[in-house]
Amino acid sequence: MARPVLALLAATVRLPYAAAIRAGAKPIENRGKPIAERHIGQPIAIHAAAQWSKMGESDMRIRRWWWGPERAATHPFDATLFSNMFRKVVAVATVAGCHEAVWPLNEDLTCCQPFGDRRYGPRGEPAWHIELDDIASLDVPVGPVRGWLNIPWTLPEDITRQVVEQVPDYFARFEQAGTAAR
Repeated sequence: MARPVLALLAATVRLPYAAAIRAGAKPIENRGKPIAERHIGQPIAIHAAAQWSKMGESDMRIRRWWWGPERAATHPFDATLFSNMFRKVVAVATVAGCHEAVWPLNEDLTCCQPFGDRRYGPRGEPAWHIELDDIASLDVPVGPVRGWLNIPWTLPEDITRQVVEQVPDYFARFEQAGTAAR
Protein backbone atom coordinates (compact mmCIF):
# COMPACT_ATOMS: atom_id res chain seq x y z
CA MET A 1 0.00 0.00 0.00
CA ALA A 2 1.34 3.45 -0.95
CA ARG A 3 2.26 5.90 1.80
CA PRO A 4 -0.16 8.81 2.11
CA VAL A 5 0.77 12.20 0.74
CA LEU A 6 1.55 14.29 3.81
CA ALA A 7 1.86 17.68 2.14
CA LEU A 8 -0.07 18.82 -0.90
CA LEU A 9 0.49 22.09 -2.68
CA ALA A 10 -2.54 24.14 -3.66
CA ALA A 11 -3.57 26.89 -6.03
CA THR A 12 -6.48 29.13 -5.10
CA VAL A 13 -8.51 30.10 -8.14
CA ARG A 14 -11.62 32.28 -8.13
CA LEU A 15 -14.89 30.81 -9.31
CA PRO A 16 -16.09 30.32 -12.03
CA TYR A 17 -12.53 29.70 -13.30
CA ALA A 18 -11.94 27.00 -10.65
CA ALA A 19 -15.07 25.18 -11.83
CA ALA A 20 -13.80 25.22 -15.41
CA ILE A 21 -10.47 23.74 -14.27
CA ARG A 22 -12.37 21.10 -12.25
CA ALA A 23 -14.30 20.12 -15.39
CA GLY A 24 -11.07 19.83 -17.40
CA ALA A 25 -12.15 22.67 -19.69
CA LYS A 26 -9.47 25.15 -18.54
CA PRO A 27 -6.02 23.51 -18.40
CA ILE A 28 -4.21 26.87 -18.14
CA GLU A 29 -4.10 29.08 -15.05
CA ASN A 30 -2.92 32.64 -15.73
CA ARG A 31 -0.75 34.38 -13.15
CA GLY A 32 1.54 37.41 -12.88
CA LYS A 33 4.63 35.37 -12.11
CA PRO A 34 5.84 31.84 -12.76
CA ILE A 35 5.54 28.87 -10.46
CA ALA A 36 8.94 27.56 -9.32
CA GLU A 37 10.43 24.91 -11.57
CA ARG A 38 10.67 22.44 -8.66
CA HIS A 39 6.87 22.21 -8.71
CA ILE A 40 6.70 21.07 -12.35
CA GLY A 41 5.52 17.46 -12.45
CA GLN A 42 4.03 17.68 -8.96
CA PRO A 43 0.39 17.34 -7.92
CA ILE A 44 -1.47 20.50 -6.97
CA ALA A 45 -4.90 20.90 -5.41
CA ILE A 46 -7.30 23.32 -7.09
CA HIS A 47 -8.94 25.37 -4.35
CA ALA A 48 -11.95 27.58 -5.08
CA ALA A 49 -11.50 31.03 -3.56
CA ALA A 50 -13.92 32.67 -1.16
CA GLN A 51 -14.63 35.44 -3.67
CA TRP A 52 -16.46 35.27 -6.99
CA SER A 53 -14.69 36.66 -10.05
CA LYS A 54 -16.80 39.33 -11.74
CA MET A 55 -14.37 39.14 -14.65
CA GLY A 56 -14.99 35.39 -14.86
CA GLU A 57 -18.74 35.99 -14.78
CA SER A 58 -18.52 38.11 -17.92
CA ASP A 59 -15.75 36.10 -19.63
CA MET A 60 -17.31 34.71 -22.81
CA ARG A 61 -14.89 31.76 -22.79
CA ILE A 62 -16.33 30.69 -19.44
CA ARG A 63 -19.91 31.43 -20.49
CA ARG A 64 -19.47 29.34 -23.67
CA TRP A 65 -18.05 26.46 -21.64
CA TRP A 66 -20.93 26.56 -19.17
CA TRP A 67 -23.93 27.39 -21.40
CA GLY A 68 -22.67 26.44 -24.86
CA PRO A 69 -22.06 28.87 -27.73
CA GLU A 70 -25.75 29.35 -28.55
CA ARG A 71 -26.79 30.48 -25.06
CA ALA A 72 -23.60 32.07 -23.71
CA ALA A 73 -24.69 35.66 -24.31
CA THR A 74 -28.28 35.31 -23.17
CA HIS A 75 -28.34 33.15 -20.04
CA PRO A 76 -27.68 34.54 -16.55
CA PHE A 77 -24.50 33.48 -14.86
CA ASP A 78 -23.75 34.10 -11.20
CA ALA A 79 -22.20 32.71 -8.06
CA THR A 80 -25.31 30.81 -6.93
CA LEU A 81 -24.55 28.17 -9.56
CA PHE A 82 -21.38 27.25 -7.61
CA SER A 83 -22.38 27.87 -3.99
CA ASN A 84 -21.17 24.43 -2.81
CA MET A 85 -17.60 25.11 -4.00
CA PHE A 86 -16.49 28.33 -2.29
CA ARG A 87 -13.40 27.89 -0.05
CA LYS A 88 -13.12 24.20 -0.94
CA VAL A 89 -10.70 21.97 -2.83
CA VAL A 90 -12.53 20.95 -6.01
CA ALA A 91 -9.89 19.04 -8.00
CA VAL A 92 -6.27 17.95 -8.22
CA ALA A 93 -3.99 18.30 -11.22
CA THR A 94 -0.39 17.87 -12.22
CA VAL A 95 1.65 21.01 -12.86
CA ALA A 96 2.80 20.13 -16.38
CA GLY A 97 4.74 23.29 -17.12
CA CYS A 98 4.94 27.05 -16.87
CA HIS A 99 5.90 29.66 -19.43
CA GLU A 100 5.48 33.33 -20.16
CA ALA A 101 2.66 34.06 -22.60
CA VAL A 102 3.82 33.98 -26.21
CA TRP A 103 2.34 36.76 -28.31
CA PRO A 104 1.76 36.17 -32.00
CA LEU A 105 1.41 39.14 -34.31
CA ASN A 106 -2.38 39.12 -33.96
CA GLU A 107 -3.26 41.36 -30.96
CA ASP A 108 -6.31 39.24 -30.11
CA LEU A 109 -4.40 35.98 -29.69
CA THR A 110 -1.80 34.43 -27.47
CA CYS A 111 -0.56 30.89 -26.93
CA CYS A 112 -2.58 28.33 -24.95
CA GLN A 113 -5.94 29.28 -26.44
CA PRO A 114 -8.70 29.60 -25.52
CA PHE A 115 -7.75 30.27 -21.86
CA GLY A 116 -4.19 31.58 -22.11
CA ASP A 117 -4.25 35.34 -21.53
CA ARG A 118 -1.70 37.90 -22.73
CA ARG A 119 -1.88 40.10 -19.67
CA TYR A 120 -2.51 39.53 -15.98
CA GLY A 121 -3.85 41.75 -13.23
CA PRO A 122 -4.98 45.36 -13.06
CA ARG A 123 -1.60 46.69 -14.24
CA GLY A 124 -1.60 44.47 -17.31
CA GLU A 125 1.63 42.65 -16.50
CA PRO A 126 2.71 39.90 -18.92
CA ALA A 127 0.88 36.70 -18.05
CA TRP A 128 2.51 33.44 -17.07
CA HIS A 129 0.69 30.27 -18.07
CA ILE A 130 0.68 27.46 -15.52
CA GLU A 131 -0.11 24.31 -17.49
CA LEU A 132 -2.31 21.74 -15.74
CA ASP A 133 -2.60 18.10 -16.80
CA ASP A 134 -4.29 14.95 -15.48
CA ILE A 135 -7.05 16.96 -13.84
CA ALA A 136 -9.09 14.85 -11.42
CA SER A 137 -12.36 16.29 -10.16
CA LEU A 138 -13.36 15.61 -6.57
CA ASP A 139 -16.88 14.20 -6.29
CA VAL A 140 -17.35 16.05 -3.01
CA PRO A 141 -15.47 19.34 -2.63
CA VAL A 142 -13.28 19.29 0.51
CA GLY A 143 -13.29 22.11 3.03
CA PRO A 144 -13.87 24.81 3.88
CA VAL A 145 -10.26 25.93 4.06
CA ARG A 146 -8.70 29.37 3.80
CA GLY A 147 -6.65 29.77 0.65
CA TRP A 148 -4.03 32.14 -0.73
CA LEU A 149 -3.86 33.61 -4.21
CA ASN A 150 -0.08 33.20 -4.28
CA ILE A 151 0.82 29.89 -5.93
CA PRO A 152 1.62 27.50 -4.40
CA TRP A 153 0.65 27.21 -0.77
CA THR A 154 0.40 24.04 1.34
CA LEU A 155 -2.94 22.51 2.32
CA PRO A 156 -3.47 21.60 5.98
CA GLU A 157 -2.81 17.91 6.62
CA ASP A 158 -6.44 17.06 7.48
CA ILE A 159 -7.67 18.58 4.19
CA THR A 160 -4.89 16.79 2.29
CA ARG A 161 -5.97 13.45 3.74
CA GLN A 162 -9.59 14.04 2.70
CA VAL A 163 -8.49 14.92 -0.83
CA VAL A 164 -6.26 11.84 -1.10
CA GLU A 165 -9.12 9.60 0.14
CA GLN A 166 -11.26 10.69 -2.83
CA VAL A 167 -8.65 10.10 -5.54
CA PRO A 168 -6.15 7.55 -4.16
CA ASP A 169 -5.23 6.19 -7.60
CA TYR A 170 -4.21 9.67 -8.70
CA PHE A 171 -1.70 9.96 -5.85
CA ALA A 172 -0.53 6.35 -6.13
CA ARG A 173 1.15 7.28 -9.44
CA PHE A 174 3.27 9.90 -7.68
CA GLU A 175 4.13 7.55 -4.84
CA GLN A 176 5.25 4.86 -7.30
CA ALA A 177 7.41 7.36 -9.14
CA GLY A 178 8.79 8.73 -5.86
CA THR A 179 7.76 12.28 -6.71
CA ALA A 180 4.86 12.95 -4.35
CA ALA A 181 5.14 15.98 -2.09
CA ARG A 182 5.96 15.31 1.55
